[in-house]
Amino acid sequence: MIGTICLFVALAGCSVNAAGGHDTGTNTKTTDGYDLNTSYSTELGIVQSQLRSDSNDNRLGLSILEDGVVTEGELNELKEQYDQCFIDHGYDPGSFDFDKTGAGSVYPPSGLSEEERKAWGERTNTVQQTCDQRNGTAAIRGLVASVQMNPDNKDIRKTIVTCLIEQGLVDGGYTVNDYDTDLADQSGPFSAEKNNDTSYQSKLRQCQS
Repeated sequence: MIGTICLFVALAGCSVNAAGGHDTGTNTKTTDGYDLNTSYSTELGIVQSQLRSDSNDNRLGLSILEDGVVTEGELNELKEQYDQCFIDHGYDPGSFDFDKTGAGSVYPPSGLSEEERKAWGERTNTVQQTCDQRNGTAAIRGLVASVQMNPDNKDIRKTIVTCLIEQGLVDGGYTVNDYDTDLADQSGPFSAEKNNDTSYQSKLRQCQS
């Protein structure tokens, strides 16, 4: 049975490491907002280009990204238009609850049959996608989340691979592509046969933390 739909868009002061844990992130928020002009200038340009070429009216999103700095006030503006988007699609203001990151819930009307709940859930997911795209809301929130979690826009996989090599867990020719494959397939340093090797697992966790 489909009940309340929870929608989550990450915008946090912590980052997820490759091992699936959480590290305290560096807060890159300045007095002016979240600066995308340095480490995320390429990604900023891509989103701006997408918004300009989109047939929808994205003036708010383009205005927010114009100076490359996203302020708290602008995030609140995005939240207001995100809420309005749901209202425009017929949702009562009391039927949903979002924060400025886009995380929140949408509550179904009471008294729905299971079939009606399913239809409601499918429609709500479609509306969410529409509202995410309006003014590039999801893309802008994603940029802010990225600059919070990884302020220097570094590929942490390279650091992990270097550590694995230095710790002697893999050979010197081990690459990021090898790491991606092994992580997905649970092979190589992540294979089940190494699970009981306490020393090995300790070094592996150290590299992934």
